[in-house]
Amino acid sequence: MLLFILGKFASLLPQRYRLWIQIDAPAAFASGITQTILCLGLFIYRYLVFVQNNVFGGTTIELKAMQVGGETALSCSGLFVLAEYIIQPLTVVLMYFAFEGVVRGTAAFVTREFVPTLPLEVMGWIHGKIEQIIAERKLGKRVPDEVEVVDSPEIKLRIHSCRPKHNWDHRITVFYGDELYEIAEQQEAEPPRRFVYLLRRKPENKLVRGAHHYSPDEVLLS
Repeated sequence: MLLFILGKFASLLPQRYRLWIQIDAPAAFASGITQTILCLGLFIYRYLVFVQNNVFGGTTIELKAMQVGGETALSCSGLFVLAEYIIQPLTVVLMYFAFEGVVRGTAAFVTREFVPTLPLEVMGWIHGKIEQIIAERKLGKRVPDEVEVVDSPEIKLRIHSCRPKHNWDHRITVFYGDELYEIAEQQEAEPPRRFVYLLRRKPENKLVRGAHHYSPDEVLLS
């Protein structure tokens, strides 16, 4: 039961913040439905209070409407009260979160996808951007790659880069100088080009997949 309750709250978080928490679809579904019910309940409660204060409280508009047009005029004025209530900032927020709860619950029930709440998702996005900026500064200034031709039976190219090439692994095929290469090994070196990739020619009978047309200057455009 405790894990179920924890999962309900954890499903509100972006993926980066709930890697250590096990969430199941029923908990995420319950979280979305609970969010919708709470927001709709607050929406209705605030509307009743708003109507009480603005209609039955006898505001100047409603009193004049009763004097001029009777019950019909009062009914029309009620529409204006509803419109005034709906455009209030807190009302808009409640309507959004009620709708978001439906989306989150439906996603968990239909596709077993755990959709976080928007404010925390924005916070996670900002957190990620800050981390990227810090990591970028730690790696130093961007400079073009250095490509070294190697005279070896196995290794043919040695590429020195100032940034890691996260998608370069054994599954990728690198196009460079009208030749096909594959990644043989990764090494580390001194700054500014700390990341070294050893490439060998790709066998002609081997399937080409994950093709990448490489340029030493592409690191400057990332």
